[in-house]
Parts: sequence; structure tokens; C-alpha cells
Amino acid sequence: MINFNLLPKQVKQDIAWRISARIFFVSALFAALWFIIVGVLLGAARYYLVIQEEGLRASAQAIQRQEEVREVQELEQEINEVNHALRGLKSARATGGYNTLAVLERIAPYVPQGAYLTQATISADTGTVALEGHASVRSQVVILKEYLEDDTFFSEVKFPLSNISSEENIDFSFILTLSNEALL
Repeated sequence: MINFNLLPKQVKQDIAWRISARIFFVSALFAALWFIIVGVLLGAARYYLVIQEEGLRASAQAIQRQEEVREVQELEQEINEVNHALRGLKSARATGGYNTLAVLERIAPYVPQGAYLTQATISADTGTVALEGHASVRSQVVILKEYLEDDTFFSEVKFPLSNISSEENIDFSFILTLSNEALL
């Protein structure tokens, strides 16, 4: 089949221009709709990310506050423990003219490695210190006795023989009489 186009040249150009204009208009409309859809999607994504970021910041701040509260509670507990210890020292000190802390500081370096004190009771009325503790072997108890006897801070060291009755795992006790040097 053969088609002949017998329209004048001006009409042919006018039709070609209209077809081009329609193609351009449809393409522009499609591009505009595509830009609108992409813009809406990007805006929604950005809004979602902003909400997520705010939520994460709030969570991070809550966690940080919890950590700070925990640290403050630990610090408060330590302060309460120190206050309790200081009240005990103050009440012990108020019972007599002996400096409880000085007495304990004087005894502590003498305790050999492998031995430890379990109780120290200071009687201000009699000027005595009752020590109780545990040692792994007998020699540790003997060393502690010798150190205490050599110290002029104590005028007398009472040492029960039960302290050296066994070779190992010894629960020991001493009664120390404080000298005038121990007075405040």
C-alpha cells in the first residue's frame, strides 16, 4: 500500500510542530510527576530519619542519665560508708584519751603477710587493746608477737600459749596494754 501526503508544506510543519509540542508536554508532565513523587518520597524518608534521630538522642540521654544516677548512687554509698566508719572512730575516740586511729595504724604494719586481724577492741578504761586474728602458720604469730613486744607504744603484750599450740591455721589473740606514749 502506498500513502501519498498531499498536504501543503505549511500544514505539514504545523502538524509536526503540534506533535512535537504534545510529546514535549507529555514528557514534561511525566517528569514533573516523577519529580513530585521522588520529592514526596525523599521528604517522607527525611522526616522518618529525623524522628529516628530524635528517638536515638532521647535514648542516649536516658542511658547517660541512668549511668550518672548509678555513679552518684555508688558515690553516695561510699560516702555513707566513710561517714559510718568516721562515726565509729569518733565514738571510740570519745570513750577515752587514746587515739584509736593511731593505735590501729601502729599495729597494722606489724601484721605479716599471710596473717590478718579479725577484731580489734580498745578499752579506754583499762588502756588495753584486744586483738584477734588468723594466721596461716605459727611463725607469723611469733613474728607479730616480737614486733609488738619491741614497740614502746605498748607497755605489755599478753600472749596466750594457745596461739602457738598448732602448726597451721591458727586463730590467735593478744592483749596489749597501751603505754603513756599512746595517750593523745
